Amino acid sequence: MGIFSDFGKRFQDDWCKNCKAQMYPMTERLYFMPMTVGHYQEQKDPVYYFNKLRPINDVSQIPTGFYACRIKAYRCNGCGQRIAVVKPFLQVRDSVKEEIAVVFKNGELDALLGLQGW
Repeated sequence: MGIFSDFGKRFQDDWCKNCKAQMYPMTERLYFMPMTVGHYQEQKDPVYYFNKLRPINDVSQIPTGFYACRIKAYRCNGCGQRIAVVKPFLQVRDSVKEEIAVVFKNGELDALLGLQGW
């Protein structure tokens, strides 16, 4: 069982890659992304998120045909590691098309999430 549990921890957002402990959520925010259907491009530059994202309160505020993303910040109680996981998605009628998550491991999005000084 040890092999399988270690394998699972490597691929879950909420498990620390350093010490393999569970990471706890610090905050979660929803943002509008100015990308439309058929024009999604993965963004790994944190500057893009600061310049382009607009906070929204609910998925009902996403215009039809546009992407949005959830950003979750986690902290490991074991070693103190912090990460931010950006999960872009597109609402299509009654379903959600999720893109590959982008992970920031060095506090690049802390100011966007209001986590300076944590």
